[in-house]
Amino acid sequence: MPTQDQFIGCLIGLAVGDATGAPYEGTPAWLIYKDGPATSIVEAPSHEIRHYTDDTQMTIGVAETLI
Repeated sequence: MPTQDQFIGCLIGLAVGDATGAPYEGTPAWLIYKDGPATSIVEAPSHEIRHYTDDTQMTIGVAETLI
């Protein structure tokens, strides 16, 4: 059975991943690939403020409902 800390960690990881990928949502894969490997996006992200999307908001809603 997952612990509460593991559950919270999963939600935080989801939100961070969602915010990191949000600028690329809807962009064709070949155009993203042209910028270099995904590791470069994670290791050297732009300095603009990131926001999570509706995907994270819906996950929060499901989690609240389950709790």
